[in-house]
Amino acid sequence: MPAKVVYDYIDIVLSGEATPGNDTSTFYLEPTSRNTAIVYFAQQKYASAQQSFENIERRALFSDPHLVYFFGECLKQNREFQKANALYRHALQVSRDARYVYAEVLYLYGFGKLRYREKEFDHAMALFKSASKKAGMFRNFELKILSSEYIGHIYKRNTKYPEALIHYEVAEKYARLLKNPMVLMRCLQEKGHLLSLMQRNVQALKTYLECERIGVENPGYKIDLLSLKSRFYKEFHLLNLAKRNLKLANEIAQEHRLLKRQLHVQSLLGEMIYKEGRGEDARSAFHSYKQILTSKLAQSSVHNVIAQSYVFEKNYQAARRHFKRAIAMADSAQSDFYVASYLNESAANFIKLQDYSNALKNIASVLASPVLLKNPQIQAKASMLKGHIKRQQNDVVSAIKNYRKSVELYESIRNQTTVSDLRIGFFSEAHQASKFLAGCYLDKYIRSAHSSDLDSALYFISLGRNRDLKERIFGKKKNFNKDSTCHAIAEELQKKQRNWRHACTTYAPVALRDSLYEVVELEHFALMENRLYLFQSMDSVLSRNNVLNTQKIEGLHRRLLQQNQGCIIFHFVDEQIYAIVSNLESVRVILLPIKVPVLVEHVSHLVAPFTTVPSDSIHFIPFHANTAHQLYEELFLPIEKRMALPEDITIVADGVLNQLPFEMLLSKPAGKESYLPTDVPDYADKFLLHRYAIGYSPSVLPGEKKSKITGRHLLLLANPAHSINAPEKVSLRNGKIFSPLLYATAEARQIEKNADNATVLTGAQATHEKMKSLMGKNQVLHFATHAFSDSLFDAFSGVVLAPEPDSDDDGILMGYEIESMRFENYDLIFLSGCDTGKGRFVPGEGTLGLPRSFLGAGARSIIMTQWPIDDKFTSQLAPGFYKNYLRNQASKLRALSFAKRELLQNSSASHSGIYNQHPFYWAPFMLYGDPGENNQPFY
Repeated sequence: MPAKVVYDYIDIVLSGEATPGNDTSTFYLEPTSRNTAIVYFAQQKYASAQQSFENIERRALFSDPHLVYFFGECLKQNREFQKANALYRHALQVSRDARYVYAEVLYLYGFGKLRYREKEFDHAMALFKSASKKAGMFRNFELKILSSEYIGHIYKRNTKYPEALIHYEVAEKYARLLKNPMVLMRCLQEKGHLLSLMQRNVQALKTYLECERIGVENPGYKIDLLSLKSRFYKEFHLLNLAKRNLKLANEIAQEHRLLKRQLHVQSLLGEMIYKEGRGEDARSAFHSYKQILTSKLAQSSVHNVIAQSYVFEKNYQAARRHFKRAIAMADSAQSDFYVASYLNESAANFIKLQDYSNALKNIASVLASPVLLKNPQIQAKASMLKGHIKRQQNDVVSAIKNYRKSVELYESIRNQTTVSDLRIGFFSEAHQASKFLAGCYLDKYIRSAHSSDLDSALYFISLGRNRDLKERIFGKKKNFNKDSTCHAIAEELQKKQRNWRHACTTYAPVALRDSLYEVVELEHFALMENRLYLFQSMDSVLSRNNVLNTQKIEGLHRRLLQQNQGCIIFHFVDEQIYAIVSNLESVRVILLPIKVPVLVEHVSHLVAPFTTVPSDSIHFIPFHANTAHQLYEELFLPIEKRMALPEDITIVADGVLNQLPFEMLLSKPAGKESYLPTDVPDYADKFLLHRYAIGYSPSVLPGEKKSKITGRHLLLLANPAHSINAPEKVSLRNGKIFSPLLYATAEARQIEKNADNATVLTGAQATHEKMKSLMGKNQVLHFATHAFSDSLFDAFSGVVLAPEPDSDDDGILMGYEIESMRFENYDLIFLSGCDTGKGRFVPGEGTLGLPRSFLGAGARSIIMTQWPIDDKFTSQLAPGFYKNYLRNQASKLRALSFAKRELLQNSSASHSGIYNQHPFYWAPFMLYGDPGENNQPFY
C-alpha cells in the first residue's frame, strides 16, 4: 500500500475519526498501542512494529482491517512467512464470515503480495484477481488499481504481454477515475515500459510523454520516466537523446540525493559508454548498482551486461565468469527465459574461446528448455551457434543441418511480422544464419564443383540480403495501406517539421529546439508504425506450405549467365571473403586471400578522407594511391588471374564494400603514396575505370523481366529551395543548414540542351506538387538539390524541394512519401546532391537511404553519391552523362563511365590549381540497380 495511504491512516486514527470502510459503532482500540504500532510501521521499523502489533488484543486487532494488513506487511518484511500466511488465512475467514467486503479485499491484496514475494505466482494471481473483482464491486479504486498492477506484473514476468497490457490499462482507467496524478503517472510508466517490450514503440513514447505532461513534482518519478525514455531511444539507436535523458535524470538524482536511482541511471549510461571504449567506467557503474539490488533476476541482468562489456573488449575469460554468475542468478530466480538467453550468450563466448565442449553443453540445455515453445528465436540462435561449432570442426554436413534449422525458424518468425520498418534490422541474426549457411555450400562447391551446392549458396545469399527491399520491388508489397491515419500523421509531421526548421533558422532557445525535435521524432515513429503493408503471397521466396521454398533453388546459377554483363557477388563469412564471378560463359567461386578485418582497415583508409572532409578543406583531401592499388591486388587481381572479365560488370557488395567505388582502384602502382587535388595526377591512366564500366546492384540474382521503357523524357528539379540570388538558407529538422547550390541552375540548363524532351523546374517552381503533376509524362528524374539521410530509417531521409506557398508543406520530399509514389515507369533517378547514397548499414538489408526508397517505389536504377560532392564539377559531369544517355543512346552504365573518362582526359588543372582526376570529384557517382542495355561500343 502506498506511503500516502499509511500517513492518511495515521492522521485519521490520531484525530479519533473512523477508519475508511469501518463502522464506528464496532471500532474499539486502545489508542496508545495502536498509535505505537502504526508509527513504527510508517517509520519502516518492522521489528518494533511487529512486537507492538503482537501486544494488541486479538479482538481489537481484527476490528480494524488496516491494522491486520500492516501487521501482515511487518511479518512479510521480517520474513516470517508462515505467520503471515496464517494471519491472512484467518483474517480472510473472519471477514467473509462477517461479510465485511472492504476487509476481505484488503486481505486478498495483502495475501497476494505475500505469495508474490514467495514466488508462488499462480496462487498470487488468483488472490489478486479475486481482490480486483471485489474492489471493483466495492468501488475501492485504490485497491482495484494495485491488484490490477500486480496481475499485470505476473503476466509480464511470464512474457504474456497482451494479457499484461489488459490489466495495466484497467489500472490506468481506475487511476484516471481516482484523479490522483501520482498514481496515474505510476500506471502510465508501467504501461509504457510494457509497450516498449511489445515493440509498440510509438504508443510507449506517447505514454511516457503523457507522464511528463502530468507534471507531478516527484523527483523519483521523473528519474524513472527519463530512464524509461532513454531505454526507448537506445533501442532505436537515438543515442544522443538517450544520453540526454539519462544525464538529466542523473542531475535530478544528485540534487535530491536519491542514491539508488542515481546508481541505476549511471548503470544505464554504462550500457552505452562501454562501446565507446570506456569499459572500466561502465563496469564500475554496474558493480555499484549491483550492490543495492535485492532481486536475483536484476543482479543476473547486471552480470550479463558486464559480461557483454568484456566480450566487446575480447576479454573472453572475464566474460565467462560473469555469464556463469548471470545464469546461476537467473536460475535461482526461476526465469527460464533469461536462463536460456544467457546460456546462448555464454555459448557464443565459449566458441570464441574455442571451448566447444562447454558451448555444446550450454546449447543442449537451451534446446531442452520449455521456453522454446513460446520463444522460437532462442532456439534459432542456439541452432545457429551449434552450426558455428560444427563448421569450425569441419563437419560441414552437420553445420548445414543446424544452419538450415536456424534459418527455417527465423523465417517462420519473419512471416508473422507485418510492419515493414520494424522488419528492418530486426532480423540481423537471421541474416547471419543465412550467411553462414551459404558459406558452407560455397565451401562444398569449391571442393566438389557440384552445381547444386552453388545453387543452394546463391539461394541463401539472396534470402539473407535486402529482404524488405526485394519484397517491395518484386511484388509482396506492391499494394500498401494508404489509410487516412497515415495521411493525417504525415500532414501533422509536415507542420511540425516546418516549426522545427523555423526554430533552427531563427536560432530559437535550445530548450525550444529540443522539445520541437522530440515532437518531430514522435511523429516519425507514429508514421512508421502506421505505415502497414498488405502482404500478398510471394512466390519468389516463400511458399504457403514451406518456410523455405527449396524448389526454387535448382538452376539458379544459370540466371547469372543470362545477364548481358559480368557479375561479381562478394560474400563475407566470419573473416573469409568469397567472390562468385560470372563472365557470360561460366561461373566460378574464388576464395580471396584477404581477410575481412584487413579489408575494413584498407577501405576505411582509402575512403574516409573523402567522407569526412569539411567543405573549406577540399584542397587537402589525400588520395591514398598505394591503398587503391593494394585493394586492386586484394579484390580484383585474384579474379582476373582465374577468368577473363567482360567490359561491363555489376558488383553485388557485402559489408564494408558497400562504401567502395571500385572504379577508383589502381591497376598499377602510382608514383607516390598519396596525392592531393593540387598534385599532378600521374596515376590517372591506371584507374580501373579505364578497363571496366562498373555498376552496383542490391540483388544477388536478376529479378523478373520488366517491360522495356521506350521513352527518355526528362524531368529536372534544380536548386529548388531558393533562387541563386537569394542569400537565405534552408534548415532541416536535424538542424543542418543548407546554402543555395550556385551551379545547380547552370547544370540544369546545360542538361536541357542534351535532351529533346525535358522539363526544368528551378527555384520556387521546383515544388513537390508540381513534380507530382508532371511525373506521369517522364521516364527520367534528375534532382540537382540538397538531400539528407536519416540515421534510423530510410523512410525519414529526404530531398530538399521548394516549399509550397501558403501551406504546411515544408518543401522536403521524405522517404515515406517517395515510397507511396509510383516510379515503375522511371528508368533512372539521378540524385545529384551530397551523400545521396549514404545511410545506415543494416546487416541483411544493406544501406538504408534514398536509393532504397526510390528502388522500392519501382524505379529501375539510381545514380547516387557516396560522399559530399563538388557543385561545380557536378555541373560538368551530369551534362556529359545525359549527352551519352539521351543523345547517343548509350546504356546508363556506359553513359556514366564515358562521362567520367571524358572529364579525366583533361590533363590541365583548373584556375584554382585543382585536378579533377583526383577521385574525390568523380568517384562518388555510382549507378545502383539496372545497368541498361548495351548498344554502344566500349572505349
